[in-house]
Amino acid sequence: MKICTFPGCDRKHKGHGLCSGHYQQHRKARPLTPLDKQTQASWIAESLKTDTDRCVLVPWQPNRSQASTIVNGQRMNVGAAALTLSGSPRPVGKVCCHDPLICNNGRCVNIRHIRWGTAAENEADKVIAGTHNRGERHSMVKLTEDQIIRIRALRGQRLQRETATEYGISQTHVSQIQRGARWKHLSKEQYQ
Repeated sequence: MKICTFPGCDRKHKGHGLCSGHYQQHRKARPLTPLDKQTQASWIAESLKTDTDRCVLVPWQPNRSQASTIVNGQRMNVGAAALTLSGSPRPVGKVCCHDPLICNNGRCVNIRHIRWGTAAENEADKVIAGTHNRGERHSMVKLTEDQIIRIRALRGQRLQRETATEYGISQTHVSQIQRGARWKHLSKEQYQ
């Protein structure tokens, strides 16, 4: 019996070397993707055999920066799935980290590019890669870095509630900024 030529798919061949599901994707000019979660895990397991230093990107969820799948009944990102399927189960308290100097792509399953690490290590990787969401990059930000520097420069020169009114924030927020409890990533050299 001929089977589908899509990597990891073991369904019966229908046409153009593909099973009926992949053939429908091909016919509708869609990118070929795994048909179900088991096939996704199979695709990742098959990709682990690839001997390359280049990224191996999963073909499903193309519009997401972090693709996910289900392995052993548990939903996880594809990097964690690749590590798990390679025989490296997740250690307690660890997360999947993508190497920021190699690829830093949440869709990559090349085990040369991923590792288990702490949440703090993952955050440090985000800073190196420039994918963090601190400061002005945060979606809920109200102030710019220049405004933070000016607010810190006003420490001890005027009342915090006056500064808060000027910038449209609370007095507590001004206090946290001036003490360095907020916007910690701005070094003291930048505002002194």
